Amino acid sequence: RTEIQNALGKDRYADYEMAKDRDFRQAYSAAKQSKLGTDEAKAAWLMRKEAETQAVALRRNSELEKAQRDTALAAVRKETEAAIRKLYGRNGWKNYARGSGARWLDGISK
Repeated sequence: RTEIQNALGKDRYADYEMAKDRDFRQAYSAAKQSKLGTDEAKAAWLMRKEAETQAVALRRNSELEKAQRDTALAAVRKETEAAIRKLYGRNGWKNYARGSGARWLDGISK
């Protein structure tokens, strides 16, 4: 791992790691089918990672009542889906959501 990281450098190694990620590959496949590029796939993948991080933090926040937590999780889900829909466009969203592509969003709000 260190050899690869040293050979590629910090930024290219991060891209290398991202390309190995199943979630990124799904976003990339949907982007390519929609005539979009790597930048859109990377943005969608980063949105997913951020939403998942926010969901974990909300679930761990013991100061929130269940109703508050549920409302906040639903908002994260809604905002993330809206952002990815906007990024990919109508047809792109259909490609992204095909199969289990967008099913992870359901896990955000549960």
